Amino acid sequence: MMNFLSSLASYFLLMVVIVVLCGIAGFIGITIRKSKNKEQIEEENVNKK
Repeated sequence: MMNFLSSLASYFLLMVVIVVLCGIAGFIGITIRKSKNKEQIEEENVNKK
């Protein structure tokens, strides 16, 4: 029974690590996309003048 709980805890910890990494990757992706969109808007405004 103890081996089962140990395995369950191990897989749960692995799942938590994967979810955290996915959250960090999503945050980085959103941040990069927002900055890229901001640059494109500024470039379009410069081209219009």
